[in-house]
Amino acid sequence: MRQYNLAWDYYAGLRPEEIERMVRLDTTWQRPTWPLGTMSGGRWRLDPERVKDGFGFFEDDMAPPSRERRPPPAEEQALALMGLGTPLTVEALKARYKDLCKQHHPDANNGDKAAEERFKQIGQAYQILLDALAD
Repeated sequence: MRQYNLAWDYYAGLRPEEIERMVRLDTTWQRPTWPLGTMSGGRWRLDPERVKDGFGFFEDDMAPPSRERRPPPAEEQALALMGLGTPLTVEALKARYKDLCKQHHPDANNGDKAAEERFKQIGQAYQILLDALAD
């Protein structure tokens, strides 16, 4: 019996593609699967009538979605002003700052007040982003 069991091959006579297919099906107990998130209609919500949450773990899930749009944080505003995105490096920030300073410097724009204000905003945004990168 031991010799028979050692010589027995369940996959004998099958092509490698068929063996791979059977192994893949066996990993999910031959049940159909879908990529995560494709079968749901959106984010699930807890029904406050059915779920009693005495500790408040699911308060965010039971609250109605907020329609208000909050202003972006200072770093996001600074990124938008500088025309940069994430991920951000110090080298990229310094290069962009240098280009914007040359473009909006009051001396390069004949003392234009709008260019001077933009120049100040660029300096503030640069400092905010530089501080954020230092953290």
